[in-house]
Amino acid sequence: MLFALAAWGGSSWQMKYFAPVLFVLLQAVRHYVVHERNEIHQRGLALKGTVIPWGDVQSYFWEPDPGESEVLRVRVKGLWGRWGVLPLTIHVPPADRAAVDSIFEQQLFQWPS
Repeated sequence: MLFALAAWGGSSWQMKYFAPVLFVLLQAVRHYVVHERNEIHQRGLALKGTVIPWGDVQSYFWEPDPGESEVLRVRVKGLWGRWGVLPLTIHVPPADRAAVDSIFEQQLFQWPS
């Protein structure tokens, strides 16, 4: 279907803006499908459609005053965490806080040197 649209012989301005409009449309669909879908896997965190390996997770902390859901802040190094400037936010149901805390402690545990 996309190839048929790309082959469409519209005017030059239509063809000039076809790729950017298609890109924005596909990004909007991706955002809608995976926006608040956060998962914890053995290999790392799957946040908003991106897998962040456990080796890139620096630290985590819980927000002191939770609302309907517990708020977990995760500091990630590199491009994922915008070079550590802003922590990523994960909303966790209150019933799952202990399990998430246990997983993070297990994955981020380091032997004393």
